[in-house]
Amino acid sequence: MTKRGHLARRLAVFTALTLLLTPSAAAAVGPYDLLASTSPGRTNAVKLAGQTVSGSIYVFTSPNTSDITRVRFWLDNPQMTGAPRQTESLKPYDFAGTNSDANLTARPFDTRTVADGQHTISAAVDLSSGTTEVIQGTFTVANAGPPPAAFADQIHLAWTGSSATTLTVVWRTLDTTVPSVVEYRKAGDASWQSASGVLRTSGTQGTLHEVTLGSLTPSTAYEYHVRSSASEWSGISSARTGPVPGPADFEFVYVADTGLIGRADGLATGTQQVRDEIAKDNPLLVLGGADYVSFDTDTRYGTLEKTIDAWFNQMQPVASRSVFMPTYGNHETVLGEGFTNWAARFPTPDGWNGRRNYSFDVGDAGSSRSCTRPCSATARTTPRTRRSAVSSPRSSSATASSS
Repeated sequence: MTKRGHLARRLAVFTALTLLLTPSAAAAVGPYDLLASTSPGRTNAVKLAGQTVSGSIYVFTSPNTSDITRVRFWLDNPQMTGAPRQTESLKPYDFAGTNSDANLTARPFDTRTVADGQHTISAAVDLSSGTTEVIQGTFTVANAGPPPAAFADQIHLAWTGSSATTLTVVWRTLDTTVPSVVEYRKAGDASWQSASGVLRTSGTQGTLHEVTLGSLTPSTAYEYHVRSSASEWSGISSARTGPVPGPADFEFVYVADTGLIGRADGLATGTQQVRDEIAKDNPLLVLGGADYVSFDTDTRYGTLEKTIDAWFNQMQPVASRSVFMPTYGNHETVLGEGFTNWAARFPTPDGWNGRRNYSFDVGDAGSSRSCTRPCSATARTTPRTRRSAVSSPRSSSATASSS
């Protein structure tokens, strides 16, 4: 059981939305039930079973009788096998845990971390008599509908050619008729140039676009936007080209084992802060160290492809401004995932063995990215290269520095 004080200190970011209440289903058998509220104070609670919910809600058991010794919670595991999602040994008994403030307010369950549709919360209420009451509530998650047709997401940058004179832009649209077009200009210029590309085959819903911008000026800041519909563009993003071959200073960040924000087991507690620190530092290059989503232990989004979609959207604040060059690890090659699923999303130099191994240069610095079981990566850098470092994404804090 995690101590209340520790829970209060853990990094969590939630935005409360709306709980849509519908007529309740019949109460669970026995004296105990699962209730849901839109308030951390658990006010105006209703029976969870049969509800349609969205955003952040607060789920707890009731009543808090004196003979309860422990309550264990599971999500979408009606057989209640394996470790519970949450264990509460002190009242009140909250599905997402309890804060350590004076009022012992409930922590939120962000329904946006699961797919829309039906879900079931199960609770085992252990009593001092040695018996256990099992209660369950099946409810429907109905968050915002699909993005509008005029929508571009998963925007990220790569180098498939010279790091000094090219930039490759990848993005997704749900509308499969949107042309693969990028407009770009040097930062500060008034007029746009245009480049067209190709569709990139992948397992994502909609279409993945790839456009390579060529004949760029080395060590130069550019602005760009991508087609989000036949007549509309995404917001303007910034990017930079690398230096010409030779001694040069630039910043890069290495990041690995990110996980997806909102994991129930807390293993991605620091991911949002690490991502935001990298975005703030705005390095030229980010080297991905693999094990990005750990789908074998985080299936909130239902399928691997939807989980990969979520990761690219999570990393867009970084990857739309800094070139991201990946390594593939054991999670991307085994453990319920697949190299081809990931490689379809990341453009890289051709390399060899189906792009499992490739290399690229930035100035006088070279990076060899290799994939084995498990994958590994090595980087060769000159003494003049500056490196930005951040703490592990599994930490609840992050720092960024240059040397």
